[in-house]
Amino acid sequence: MEDKYKTRAQLLNELLQLRQEVSSMRISASSREQAEKILKKSEENYRLLVENQTDLVVNIDTQGRFLFVSPSYCEMFGKTEEELLGKKFMPLVHKNDLEITVKSTEDLYRPPYTCYVEQRALTK
Repeated sequence: MEDKYKTRAQLLNELLQLRQEVSSMRISASSREQAEKILKKSEENYRLLVENQTDLVVNIDTQGRFLFVSPSYCEMFGKTEEELLGKKFMPLVHKNDLEITVKSTEDLYRPPYTCYVEQRALTK
């Protein structure tokens, strides 16, 4: 039915529905903005935590390349973040510990996705 043939009640009902949709969109946008603020704050807190601890923290991809290195890791190995990111971590492992390191890191790709390995590393 064309708008000119709709009753006043039908048009008012459609107007009410459109207003509700617009209101819902505003709420969604507001919720998204608030979620983005919370996420940003959480990321800032995580970054501060990682950057200010003495533990060595890294994130590697499935090929063993660094995606993230903590400042303490860089300091321990005497390298900058730029020198490590995108590079493989295995060249930093002592040659006598390569085999056990490879076997242990394979556990990272099976549940529960954790591994524990003691190895020697080539630091500064």
